[in-house]
This record gives sequence, structure tokens and C-alpha cells, in this order.
Amino acid sequence: MLVHLTKPEILAIVELAELNNSAYPESEIGTIEEEAHEQHGTPIPHAEREALKQAISSLSLEARLELVALIWFARGNAPKDSFAVHLTLAKGASGAGDVEYIAEKSPSLPMYLRTGMDRLISN
Repeated sequence: MLVHLTKPEILAIVELAELNNSAYPESEIGTIEEEAHEQHGTPIPHAEREALKQAISSLSLEARLELVALIWFARGNAPKDSFAVHLTLAKGASGAGDVEYIAEKSPSLPMYLRTGMDRLISN
């Protein structure tokens, strides 16, 4: 269960990810945003991404670890693993790049977080 990360914090991050995603629509060939902007010669708008990164970085370390665990739990890479297992893995993998790692998941972040919350409730 979540101890440090609240539902309002999760929903705020979902909303910011959706705003970022609307500024960076996913390409049909799955090109990452920087490559897409380079190909089209357009500047990368930073406001939406920075707002998302700021929201993530404003979380406590414990809440960010729960956020990463929630993402992994939602992806279901190991469906038999409990949220607690994913939290333990997140603690072991945590580092200076956590905020960027989470922000890079922006295209799928809303789905991961909603799915993760639903899975936590149903378990």
C-alpha cells in the first residue's frame, strides 16, 4: 500500500503528464520527443515537461520510490509480484536520475498510474 504518496499527488502528476503529452504528441513510429523536434526543426517547448519534472521532484524521496514502484506494478512485468516487491526493487534502483526516469515515461505515465491505483485497490 501507499504510505507516502497520496492519490491527489498521483492525479496531479497524471494531469501534468497529459499536458506534457499534448505538447509532445506521440509519433506514429514511436520517435522520442527530442528526435521528433530535431526532424521537424522545431524548438522543444519546455514549460509542460518542466512542470511535470517539478511536480515529481517536489515529492519526498519515499513518495518518489512509491511512484516508481506503482509504475512497475502497473506494467505487470512480473504479475505475481506484489507492490511491496516493486517498492523494494525501486529502493535498490533509486538514484539521481529518478525524476528524469519518471518524466521520460510521460506518454504512458497516466495509464500506468491509473492502472497501478486500480490494481492496488483490487489486491
